[in-house]
Amino acid sequence: MIELNQLQYFVVSAELKSISRAAEVLKTKQPLISKLIKNMEEDLQVKLVSRNGHGIELTAAGEKVYQRAKKVLEDTESIYDIMQPKNLMELRISTNPSGEMATRFAGFYKEHEEITVRYTECDTKTVIENVANDISEIGLIFVEKSLLSLISYYCVTQKLEYTEITRNPICVNVGVNNPYYGRDSITVEELKKLKSIQTDVDLFSLNKHLERDKKTNEIEAPAGVTTNGNLLLVQLLMNSSLCYVGSPFLSRYYENNQIWALPVEGSEKCISVGYLKRQGSSLSENADAFLQYLRETCKLR
Repeated sequence: MIELNQLQYFVVSAELKSISRAAEVLKTKQPLISKLIKNMEEDLQVKLVSRNGHGIELTAAGEKVYQRAKKVLEDTESIYDIMQPKNLMELRISTNPSGEMATRFAGFYKEHEEITVRYTECDTKTVIENVANDISEIGLIFVEKSLLSLISYYCVTQKLEYTEITRNPICVNVGVNNPYYGRDSITVEELKKLKSIQTDVDLFSLNKHLERDKKTNEIEAPAGVTTNGNLLLVQLLMNSSLCYVGSPFLSRYYENNQIWALPVEGSEKCISVGYLKRQGSSLSENADAFLQYLRETCKLR
């Protein structure tokens, strides 16, 4: 007999097109998911998935089972929603790593300490997956404008909605040991002379903006250090001459650490700051309150 957890593992694996990625999202082990899917195939006497070099694909029969399994899970969730009211004091957020966002959330939480929070920092692709799989209610991302069409594609395929909060220009962050500290702006030619801190992130990385933008594709600062740690990033800016490419929204956090944000001369407002939510879903009062807090603080910049 096929159980609900088998259907859940199968559906998540099908949507992510990867058993290993499904294991990460569902916080379980890959062999367990593989075994449960194999058991489903034996019970149904049909092949559900085929494996390739990049993950898995549904067979024709697998697609039919996927559609039915998804409907069963949705119906089951609806029953639980009726019988077990959601925790009204909970807030689940995924966000791109950002000291600024962390600082703003801390300011919000100071006024709402009664709520329970799950705050996850991750790359943009994982933010999308977390919201799509209801691990997080909202996902906060920073996206270069030329990639908004890709975000729209993910919204269609993952049944999400993206709402922009603000749009900002590219800035270069430097510390007191950088020769351009204290300046009002930086030119393309000056940026070429600096070594930068690169963050080890995904396709949507702001660091890749300068490589993609046709108007500025020659101003990339060569990498000096690559890291996925925000604390190391701050320490390097404070104690070396390295720079970091970001958005003013990301930069305000660094002011108290003697880190200066320099607008790139001639740059436009090309960084979209916004949030993802599941298509057609109503946000909780806590999520609404936090997003309103973000909108208000953005206006004060």
